[in-house]
Amino acid sequence: MGLRGFGTLIVEGRPCRALVVDDNAINRKILEVTLTEAGAVVVEAENGQAACETFARSKFDVVFMDIQMPVVNGYTATRVMRAFEAERGLARTPIIMVSAHVAPRDIDEAMAAGADLHLGKPVNIASLLAATRDALEGWRARPAGGAVFYYA
Repeated sequence: MGLRGFGTLIVEGRPCRALVVDDNAINRKILEVTLTEAGAVVVEAENGQAACETFARSKFDVVFMDIQMPVVNGYTATRVMRAFEAERGLARTPIIMVSAHVAPRDIDEAMAAGADLHLGKPVNIASLLAATRDALEGWRARPAGGAVFYYA
């Protein structure tokens, strides 16, 4: 049944493949444990550059992206991933920003960079899984300023 009645994260009959990007190992571990217990296969990256390299080598169903990271931040990494998809004619992979940066200008910038959803930290399990299901079921970006939040 998955994580305490929350169901499982399945895509086309197989476990969801998720890329978790955060420079903080504890934040990555929280997402990894939660998503794995919900049935997903998780790959981690500790900064935007590593995330872009991993994204270019593998297919993911969803990406969870922190904003403030060293080397390459989440806004830039999201733009690079969107350019990669566009150049190759690939389907759009849902990107969910997971950040403590929740001011309207931060959310607008995330959406403008190509994010589909924004979750404020700290994230709770129900919100994370609801956002993930929305992304997997085809939810797409709304215009800047029209972001959806999942708060508990």
